[in-house]
Amino acid sequence: MPVKKYKTIDLNADGNRCGESHPIAKLTWKEVDAIRDAREEKGLTYRELAERYGVTLWCIRDVCNYRSWCNRPVYEKRIKI
Repeated sequence: MPVKKYKTIDLNADGNRCGESHPIAKLTWKEVDAIRDAREEKGLTYRELAERYGVTLWCIRDVCNYRSWCNRPVYEKRIKI
């Protein structure tokens, strides 16, 4: 008998994938929190953070200014893989 495999995805209030569950996400919530802390507490530049995490300056800017990764997931859903 084959084993059915499932994974849990995070959804926002509109029912869309968000955070780590988004198909093109390059960061995790842990990294996002670390980026925001490093920017606010240590004063690291966008460039320094972008190089450290392997993403663009614009990605770091949007994370730090809460334009992206601004809301924690509201719902979880299991999907078959």
